[in-house]
Amino acid sequence: MNPWRFLGEILDRILSGGELQAEEAEIIFSLPEEYTPLILASAHLVKYRFRGEGVSLCSIVNARAGRCPEDCHFCAQSLHYQTPSPSYPLLSKEKILEKAGFAYEKGIRRFSLVTSGPRPGEDLLQICRIIELLKEKLPGLKVCASLGRLDKKEAQALKEAGLDRYHHNLESSPSFFPCICSTHTFEERWATCCTALEAGLELCSGGIIGMGESPAQRWELALKLRELPLASVPVNILHPIPGLPCSTPGVGN
Repeated sequence: MNPWRFLGEILDRILSGGELQAEEAEIIFSLPEEYTPLILASAHLVKYRFRGEGVSLCSIVNARAGRCPEDCHFCAQSLHYQTPSPSYPLLSKEKILEKAGFAYEKGIRRFSLVTSGPRPGEDLLQICRIIELLKEKLPGLKVCASLGRLDKKEAQALKEAGLDRYHHNLESSPSFFPCICSTHTFEERWATCCTALEAGLELCSGGIIGMGESPAQRWELALKLRELPLASVPVNILHPIPGLPCSTPGVGN
C-alpha cells in the first residue's frame, strides 16, 4: 500500500461528501509518525471545505461549582478527589448577567451557563429565570447550558425559557467510559443528548482525549458522535490537575 495514494483517495472521497470507514481509520492510526503532517493537512482541508475559515466564539460562566457526587476521573469538581477547585452555589442572576454583558460588549453572541453536579436539581427554576433575563437584556444573544443529565420535563422547561443549545459531552467511547466513571454510564449520557434534541434544543457534544484511551477508542467516540445531529463538537485535551486519577499515570485509566 502506498500511504500517500491511500490518504489522497480518502481525502478526495470525503471532500466529495463520502465518509471515512472504520477499517480505513485503523490503517491511518497504524501509519508511522512521518505521515502525521499529511494527516493533519488533510483534516484541515476537510474542515475548510465543510466549515469554512471562520470561527465563532462562546463565553461560559461556571455558574455553580464543586461538590459533585459523580466520580469522573478527569474532573476537579468531584467531591471524591482533593483538588484546588473552588466550590460555591448557583451565582445570582445579577452576577451572571454582569458576566454575560461583559462578553456581549466584546462582540461575543453565545454565552453558556455551566454547573457542577449530576443534574440541574433544585436550581432549575432559577436557571430558567436567568435564561429569560439574558434573552431579554441582551438582544440576539444565543444562550447555551451545560447542567448535567436531563429528563424530558427539565429539557422542555429549558427550551420554553429560551435556551438555544444544550452541551453534554459523551466524554469518551462506550468501551472506555467505565474506566473513567463508575457513578453513571455512557448510556445515560447518550440518553440526555437524545432528550435535549427531542425538546428542540440544538446539541453540542464531544469528548476528552488524553485520559488513557487508545486511538481506536477515539475513533469509536467519533463514530458515536457521528450518529447525532450535532451543532458543535468540542474536542478537549486533558489538563492534568494534581489529585485526579486521570492525571496520575497508571491510576484510574
